[in-house]
Amino acid sequence: MRPTRAGSKGATDMNRYHRQMLLPQIGPVGQAKLAAARVLLVGCGALGSHIAEQLVRAGVGFLRLVDRDIVELTNLQRQVLFDEKHAIAGWPKAAAAAERLGEINSQVRVEPRVIDLHAGNIESEILSDVILRYSDGSAQSELPHRSFGVPQDDSRSGSNSSFDHSSLIRHSDFVIR
Repeated sequence: MRPTRAGSKGATDMNRYHRQMLLPQIGPVGQAKLAAARVLLVGCGALGSHIAEQLVRAGVGFLRLVDRDIVELTNLQRQVLFDEKHAIAGWPKAAAAAERLGEINSQVRVEPRVIDLHAGNIESEILSDVILRYSDGSAQSELPHRSFGVPQDDSRSGSNSSFDHSSLIRHSDFVIR
């Protein structure tokens, strides 16, 4: 198949992801797994917005964004998916992120959910292979673990300040290679 320019008629998934499929850790099989993957990302702030962008650029199949906050001017220097129009209009972060992510990769299904995640609704929100939590709500930090009986030590954590926490829960056997 002849390579096509991005955006030209006939461009295929294989062309878009060609460079990452050259990596032995991904390859065509791994790319197919990414395309079939469902990810729940809780929190679209500093860490969450970066991770969401990378997932969409990598070609994850479905990304559900959960965040109850609105975009503020103070977010703009570190939260890469938002701009002044979002802050001035008071857009919900999940909706603003979904709009921008759709511009980056229209092949990925991005679903914004402007809700407060809590024990009463988490089970209906989790329809995913992987759960990523990048919210600053300490009450949310244990929700995915409790919902699936996943031990806290079967997760990965990181932060960019004393206010942000993150976790990765391996909800299924989603492994690229």
